[in-house]
Amino acid sequence: MNTTKKILEFSIKKSNEISHLFHGAKRDNVMFFSLSMLDRLNFSSHSLKMLINDIERNTKIEYSCGIILRSVLLDYMILLNGVNILLTENKNVSKSLYDYCSTWLADSIRHTIENIAILYAQHSKETRNKMYINLINRNPDFFEKYSEDGNKPKLKIAKPSNVEKLFNILQSSELKTEAKIYEAYLYYSKYDHFGQMFYELSRENFQGRLDRMKQAIAIFPIFLHYSLFILNNSYSSGDFLSPHIKETTNFIENLYKAKMSSKAK
Repeated sequence: MNTTKKILEFSIKKSNEISHLFHGAKRDNVMFFSLSMLDRLNFSSHSLKMLINDIERNTKIEYSCGIILRSVLLDYMILLNGVNILLTENKNVSKSLYDYCSTWLADSIRHTIENIAILYAQHSKETRNKMYINLINRNPDFFEKYSEDGNKPKLKIAKPSNVEKLFNILQSSELKTEAKIYEAYLYYSKYDHFGQMFYELSRENFQGRLDRMKQAIAIFPIFLHYSLFILNNSYSSGDFLSPHIKETTNFIENLYKAKMSSKAK
């Protein structure tokens, strides 16, 4: 568990440092995408660090850890597909990455439009119109011109791919090894959704569940590495990210060496 705690502490420290570097910078969608990913990793690491302190005394805490990990692993799959664009696109790579990041940033806005339509269906069009206009004013770049008639506004941006397609893209890419984390994502998705499989998985051997949790958390430094990869490729002036890339790479290499040393004993 000490290694897992070190990973979480490093993830908190490094994500804080990287976010601070971009404080006050004018953000486009690629930067906002990357920094939002780091925020979510940071918040998840803080929560997991607190939870695992008591997990061996209260094994039911592992359920909450699984819910958090499911979210992180989905973010990781989304992030990897952004990295894959940088690795494979030859023409218009900047536009392709920008468009990709935009689809994911707009997805929660898309859901909010639908939420308003459902939750306020019995209210007046004027009420819905005010809510839609407020949403558009906060996110003007994502919307087509709105008629202000109380009907649902239209987004300029296409829907993102589902997670199965994200996995299939990675399976045929340079990142197919990283794509194996999809299995852990599917496992923890059973925690997040009510049903028979949750009941069965929550009663598996605790040590096996604990080991699975540690393996999932072990990708956090790699998550940091790929976030830095996108940021460095998009905003590389002055090499100001180089020390953070080096420190993250060294941390990952030392984890690997420690793992190999432990196996050799």
